[in-house]
Amino acid sequence: MYIEISEKFADAFSETETEELWAVLDNVKTAMREGTHLVNCEKRTTADIIAQKAASRGRTDIASLFREIRDWYLMESSAVKESVSRYISIIPETRTDLGQQSEKIEIGTDISQHIDFWLASYFLMEDPKDDTFYRWIAEYIKKKDFSNFETVLLKYEPQREGGGNIAADYANHPRTRLLFCIVDSDAKSPSAQYGATAQQVEETCTRDAVTDYLILGVHELENLLFSESFADAVPPVGVNGKEIEDIIKDAEAVHPNFRKYYDVKKGFKKKDIEENRYMQEALANAIRNAGDSETVIKGYGSKYLASLAAVYKKGGHFDSEAFAQAAQNTPEFLMDCWRQAASFIFTWSCAQVLNTHNS
Repeated sequence: MYIEISEKFADAFSETETEELWAVLDNVKTAMREGTHLVNCEKRTTADIIAQKAASRGRTDIASLFREIRDWYLMESSAVKESVSRYISIIPETRTDLGQQSEKIEIGTDISQHIDFWLASYFLMEDPKDDTFYRWIAEYIKKKDFSNFETVLLKYEPQREGGGNIAADYANHPRTRLLFCIVDSDAKSPSAQYGATAQQVEETCTRDAVTDYLILGVHELENLLFSESFADAVPPVGVNGKEIEDIIKDAEAVHPNFRKYYDVKKGFKKKDIEENRYMQEALANAIRNAGDSETVIKGYGSKYLASLAAVYKKGGHFDSEAFAQAAQNTPEFLMDCWRQAASFIFTWSCAQVLNTHNS
C-alpha cells in the first residue's frame, strides 16, 4: 500500500524522538527492505528532517534510508499516489480513528509502531486458488494501464486456507494489520440480490481505516475470464463448447452483458430462472429449443479455472504474452470489471524495494 510519512510526524520526531516514533522508523526500514509496502514522505523536506535527526543520533541506517526515499520522491511518488483509491498517512498521534473511510487514512503510532502493520496486506478471498487469476488480472492491467510503474510491485499475503465464514474471518482480523477482501456477487441478473456470502459481507463487515472489501461486478471470478478466447482454451468435458457459445451469443443479442451473469460452472436449468426475467428474456430461444429437457444451457464444470490456469503456464511459469493475447478479446464491459478488481488490488498491495544496503 502507498504509505506516506507525514510532515507532522517528521516535526514531532525532530522535537521529541520518542521510542514509539523510533519504532515506526525501524518498521519503515524493514518494510522497504522487504518490499511489503510503498513508503514515501509527504514532502522532500519531510525526508530531510528525519534523515538529519537520525544522522545526529548516529543512526546512519535510518538517515541513508530517508535520503533514498527523498530521492525517489522526485521520480514516481505523485503518479502512484494519484493512481490509488486510498493511501495511508503516518501521524505522530497516539490514537487512530479506525472509522476512517476517506481517500487519506491517518494512522497513529498506536498501530504503526507494531511490525504487523508493516507486513504485506492480507488478501481474503473465497477460494485460495482464485489468487492465481486475481494476480494475473492485476498484473495485466498494471502493465496495460500503468506501464510507467515498472518498479512498483504487487505484494500481498494471500489467504492460505479456503472455506469457513468470510464475514467472520474479516470481522475477527486484528486491526493492527491491513486487510482487503474480494467476494463473488453470485448475482444472476443486474437486479438480482447478491448471493449469501456477498450479502453477509455487505451486511456485517465494516470498511474502516485498515480493512476494505470489494464485491465483484460479475456472478463470480470465472465470468471475468469467459470471453470466447478463454472459453475456447478450455473445452468442457462431455459438452459441446460451440453449442454453449452459440447460445451465449444469442443471449447477448438480447442482453449484451449476459456473460456477467451466466453461471460458467453450472450453466442454467429451467428451475434456476423461473423468477429471473432477465435470464428468461436472454435465453428465450434456448428455453424453447430445450423442449422437455430441464437443462437450458450447460456449464464448463467446477474445474474451469484450474484448467484455464494450466493453459497459461509453461514449465510452471506464467505465460504472460499468451494471457495478454487472450485478454485482448475480452468484452469492454468485462474489462471494466478487470480494472475495478485490479485497481482495488493495486491500492492495497503496491510496494517498492529501495536499493539500500544498510542493515
